Amino acid sequence: MSISRTNITKHLLFVLAFITVYSCDFHSSDKLQEQYENYMSEGVITLKIYEKGLFSTVKASAKGDYMSQKMGDLKTVINLIAPNTPITIIDEDLDKIYNLKIDRYPSNQITDLQEEVLNYMAEKVGFNWKFEEILSDAYSVSISNKSLLQKAKNGLTGTRSLKSISNREIRCVDTLHEIFDVLEDNMFNYPVIIESDLDDTVYDITVPKEDYQTVREHLLEEYGIELSKTKRKVKQLKIVME
Repeated sequence: MSISRTNITKHLLFVLAFITVYSCDFHSSDKLQEQYENYMSEGVITLKIYEKGLFSTVKASAKGDYMSQKMGDLKTVINLIAPNTPITIIDEDLDKIYNLKIDRYPSNQITDLQEEVLNYMAEKVGFNWKFEEILSDAYSVSISNKSLLQKAKNGLTGTRSLKSISNREIRCVDTLHEIFDVLEDNMFNYPVIIESDLDDTVYDITVPKEDYQTVREHLLEEYGIELSKTKRKVKQLKIVME
């Protein structure tokens, strides 16, 4: 019996998506120093703090309908509950890696827990935090061709979240909010401001790791997404380690 290349590819994508949604963990070279679990007013938070190993995983994330998780440096994990927010950390311990996981709470409403999670992490990690308004360079995102964007609707049956990052490109299967969170984390240097009203439609979008002008033209020509540079007053999260 022969198996087509298309079926093999679909099977592999399904397996990768399942792994991504279920969990993420560290390389064995990272030494677990502290682990905390706490039942919040809603949901359960698990925080693990590692001493960075020689072959440490730099960044990773996982997401399900009622599970959200990020691991990496402190800025990366805090981005889980403060997406599209500039984060400045004073006196960060660069030898630490964090694994933040929130269960039993809708992943698309995770920012509702922002203050509670920040207070919990501040106590366990040891920092003070506050929001302040700053004028920042930013990227503005709007939809200029909706019919073109609709062609990028996810065609992978049963796959709602998939992320693939290589040296050449980033491919994401997710909502546009989540896709631009990934692009902001891994490619853009500034906050991304989404100007258009978006729903929870899942798209399959690939972006080359190129200069700004190339990325801008690609998004416009392939997906009808307008990307432009701007300056905005944005809310910055400032963290000072104790």
